[in-house]
Amino acid sequence: MLLPEAVDFNQFEYPKGLNYFLLVPSGMFKLLSKPESPIFDYTIEQLESAWKAMIAKYSRIKLRSFSDKKHRYHYLYKSLLLRRPGYLIVQFFSINEQQSTLLIYSYSLSGFSDFGGNKTLVFDLLIGLKKTADKMFLSS
Repeated sequence: MLLPEAVDFNQFEYPKGLNYFLLVPSGMFKLLSKPESPIFDYTIEQLESAWKAMIAKYSRIKLRSFSDKKHRYHYLYKSLLLRRPGYLIVQFFSINEQQSTLLIYSYSLSGFSDFGGNKTLVFDLLIGLKKTADKMFLSS
């Protein structure tokens, strides 16, 4: 199994199994995902800051490594039901001075199928990120 630090989205090949979920910003890396990553009305620094605040609340997700230069984070997680290990890659991108987006790739380390667990995890994280960013940066 490929370590998350070694995943190159410029050379990415979709896995054969069903134990992953990939969310990609439109037009990046020549990859397709449905749905595509949302665009947030926050700077890349704000979105990244909100991510760090939000992800700290997930005890089953542990930071493995990161690259400040690439705005990329690698995590090890345990699935909610069966506690199976998996990797999570998150990378942030600036769209313009006031907007940003992210790529999220979640994949299990075992099995052929994850029964939708990676997709559920990614959407839970997106919802949490939006709520955290709004709370942190929208004025009352």
